[in-house]
Amino acid sequence: MLALLFNMNSLWEEYILARLKEEETKNLKVFGQNDKYFWNGITIRPDIIIEKKQGASKETFVIDTKWKKIDNAKPSTNDLRQMYVYNDYWQATKAILLYPSSSEDFGKFIAYESIESLAPQQTCALSKITIFKPEEDRLDPFIGNKILRFIKASQPH
Repeated sequence: MLALLFNMNSLWEEYILARLKEEETKNLKVFGQNDKYFWNGITIRPDIIIEKKQGASKETFVIDTKWKKIDNAKPSTNDLRQMYVYNDYWQATKAILLYPSSSEDFGKFIAYESIESLAPQQTCALSKITIFKPEEDRLDPFIGNKILRFIKASQPH
């Protein structure tokens, strides 16, 4: 019997990255596995970095894909710490923990509490997305666009 094994974490990350890269423009760039020096020879790298330029200013957003079932709509403490560090190191205002699901729920961007010295305010959202078109068994070609619209439209809570 022949068995195929896939690293679903990598496959999920690469699929979302590919869909977001299809949305790139002159002012919107998408990067995968962009690493930075962290500590004592160790680097950190979020799954996806999005840079949006408007004139001379630049906004940065972080997406970390998670191939796991999210229980009770609460991310793990370690996942939240990871997103906080990514926001800080990439000077991002919004970070998304993105999970696969049979339905879509983009959640809300929530500001990190009790952090008064940060400028701009850092936020994180827990989001679930399906790769299929609603009511069909076909891949949804607009996933990248949906994610970008969510980032653009959402205000921190």
